[in-house]
Amino acid sequence: MASRLENQKNTTEFTQRPLITAESLLASNQSPEANLAVNEWYSARSEKRLLLKVACGDARPRSTSEPSATLNAIAAAVESGNFDYLLNYHGINRILIEQHFDGTDFIPGTIPAGCGGRKAKENLVNGAAKSPGTGVLDFIERYVLSHDPILQGIKTAANLARITRKPILVTTIDHISEKMYPLAAITNQGKNIHACIGISTLWVSSKYDPTNVYGDGIPTIDVAAIPEEFGDIISENRNLAERFHTNYLDFEQSQKVQNPQIMIITTSIITPKRRFPILERPNSVFTLTLPYIKEEGQVVGIDPGKLKNIKNQAEYAISNKLTGHGFSDMTTVLFDTRDMQTSRAIAEVFLQESWMQQWREQGGAILTGATEQGTVLAIEEYTK
Repeated sequence: MASRLENQKNTTEFTQRPLITAESLLASNQSPEANLAVNEWYSARSEKRLLLKVACGDARPRSTSEPSATLNAIAAAVESGNFDYLLNYHGINRILIEQHFDGTDFIPGTIPAGCGGRKAKENLVNGAAKSPGTGVLDFIERYVLSHDPILQGIKTAANLARITRKPILVTTIDHISEKMYPLAAITNQGKNIHACIGISTLWVSSKYDPTNVYGDGIPTIDVAAIPEEFGDIISENRNLAERFHTNYLDFEQSQKVQNPQIMIITTSIITPKRRFPILERPNSVFTLTLPYIKEEGQVVGIDPGKLKNIKNQAEYAISNKLTGHGFSDMTTVLFDTRDMQTSRAIAEVFLQESWMQQWREQGGAILTGATEQGTVLAIEEYTK
């Protein structure tokens, strides 16, 4: 099955979306295009040029089409310790930390908005919301460091830099235009930080004034400061954004509200858009990455505590769907692990939550899958 981007001769409206089912996902994964994309990923890994991308699970941002090991969490708030093995993995040579915002709503002198996770963090900080000690607000209170994309991105990168020598690039993406803004480059285990604002301003809250930081727009570092391992990532990003605008007549309009067709909760670090070309278009899939427990390099299972954190994040997407705040087309959830038994067990855990039950009662379909090395071995609807 060829991707929509390849098949389209003319611009297509957002309303013309492919049907997402167990059968269509399996066919997409078994297509020549998917095989080529997955093989490209493994070639990049063997050649030690794989990108590690830490990004928000939001369906809209698309920064690069480079082969990447991708970790998705709300506000890119990946928990420390979950994926530390990847930070020093020999097949990865650079790390990208990615925030996002809505460029059409941005007003110079104010903190860019558009990420629901960071907005919830802001509400928690200013007292507009209070965490009940569980659910999505509990996750955000514990793991999202700031409602500001510069602070959230650079603080996350600085924490990761302590345990890796790989160069780190911090960016934010205008998810309306898909334009990338480089915010900081961190090398030598955090000893060298080239940031878009002064280092002392970053770490001392009393010196951090968004009015000044964003007074002239989104501040950036010079392209020349981007580590050479990232190549010409800015030009590659601009070309990708241009391609989306060319192929989709209503592209920017359709990016305004997050409205994926599917949420995928997966243990695979190969992005769903690479494994399922049917999901190539931005705003198609909301993704959360579930870590395995590894001992001496071998997978031994799923940590219940880590699964709880993923469940808390998934509540964000489901609750927004139920309350009419975006996600109106999200009628499918796929639990995707290395074996069907594990995927089914995770589905059972989720179905203990009232919000998941309510979503299913309103027509939501649960799929479970077994995936090995980017290839789907089986995928089916969960009917219990």
